[in-house]
Amino acid sequence: IIPSKKVDPETFVRSTPHVPGNWSGHVFCEMSSLTEEWSHTMEESVERFRCFLQHLGTFHDKRRQTIISHTDSPMHLSLSRPFLLQVSSIESFVEQLRKRLQLLPAVMLRVKSSAEKVLLNDERTRSFWTWPVEANPTLLAVIDEVNAVLRKYNQPPYYDPPLFHISLASVIGDIEQHSSFRKIEKLAPLCSLQQKDRYFMLQQVRCTFGTTKHYEIDLHN
Repeated sequence: IIPSKKVDPETFVRSTPHVPGNWSGHVFCEMSSLTEEWSHTMEESVERFRCFLQHLGTFHDKRRQTIISHTDSPMHLSLSRPFLLQVSSIESFVEQLRKRLQLLPAVMLRVKSSAEKVLLNDERTRSFWTWPVEANPTLLAVIDEVNAVLRKYNQPPYYDPPLFHISLASVIGDIEQHSSFRKIEKLAPLCSLQQKDRYFMLQQVRCTFGTTKHYEIDLHN
């Protein structure tokens, strides 16, 4: 997950200790030029998340349990977990990634906006409200190539099985631990079954390190 540029230090906490020379990396696809209809549907979904939390009844501390909406920032599909590289390895990492990805074709991806789902980060310190993205052979091939490069640098591969998704909002804490979570989770999808699935084109993979190093890799058209 990529937090917005203006980050409350109490909201997002570093999950690994800082090591001099290490840069935090992320491989992802940005969902650019979303329509007004997309934006409206996202806002409706975030509001359902708000109602979902209210039904849990334990998220009333405004300072610590504020819902962070991600819809104001460019939406993205993660293609890797967060990872760490020494600055001396970044250029070679990106070059190997470019060689592997540039021959793969651009592909249309299906976003299941009617199948809202709660996911947690690896540390189970934050809960995310997400739309699943359907896996297809090309998307899985992209992940295979990204994983192959990550392994060469002793970095963790993507989730297995893959959990393709875009995150609309998040809140501090593991809401799955709430005693009523499963019961409410079964009822929540009934509110959104009328929504249509959404589609966007995966044409370019992006790779960032920290806030200053940005790389773009175009897939084959």
